[in-house]
Amino acid sequence: MKVLSVVAVMLTFLFIGNANAQTLKVGVVDLEKIVTEMPEFKKSEKELEVLRNKYTAELETRSKQFQSDVSDYQKQKSMMPITQQQSTEQKLQQTQMELQQYQMEKFGQQGEISTKRMEALKVLEEKIMDFIEKVAKKEKLTLVLNKKLGVLYADNKFDITYKVLDIIKTGK
Repeated sequence: MKVLSVVAVMLTFLFIGNANAQTLKVGVVDLEKIVTEMPEFKKSEKELEVLRNKYTAELETRSKQFQSDVSDYQKQKSMMPITQQQSTEQKLQQTQMELQQYQMEKFGQQGEISTKRMEALKVLEEKIMDFIEKVAKKEKLTLVLNKKLGVLYADNKFDITYKVLDIIKTGK
């Protein structure tokens, strides 16, 4: 992915050509830093942490109950008729599957927490891109690169991260 980014940057420079290279104005931005310093990001991370703690507590409660049920079953198994043993084992297997399903629904890659985090990041990304565009136009930049993706070297004078953060914080 980084190689592809570097190739894209190189092709951009080739398209601009040597004649325009002197007028090329480049800005570099650290998107990760901007995202992590945005109040909206911090707020959404706190909300996700509360949700994660809630689901973790629920999962632990259910798991403890399941373990207790399994322990009770193992203690009483020898005194149960075979049909009751089979019935109890099926119930325990069903409960175990429900626990796994709950865990996947809440904590899996496609789970609720992951989905909510991606939605929040998408909204932030759109806002950040608007702010970057404002700074780029104000600074008359031709090209803005993400510092973490494909930039092998960037002079700090091209870094507009703090200008974007200033606009985000001040709204100007």
